[in-house]
Amino acid sequence: MNTSVILERQGASSVSLHPAKWTMKACSKCGGSGKVDCLHCYGSGNGYDKNGKCNYCHGSGRQTCYECDGSGRE
Repeated sequence: MNTSVILERQGASSVSLHPAKWTMKACSKCGGSGKVDCLHCYGSGNGYDKNGKCNYCHGSGRQTCYECDGSGRE
């Protein structure tokens, strides 16, 4: 039996309910990368632990985007 016929009988449309990842818009905060500059060291990576690194980004200067939780998509 055709899949669209089965879906119509169940009351659903043949259109996918979840759009493909590539059709979603990129996150407005990170631009799609999933990372943003660290809010605590302002992207420098310097901090106040014994090694001189930021405690939040561990010296990288980047952290997971807080808008998209690292997915890069809205």
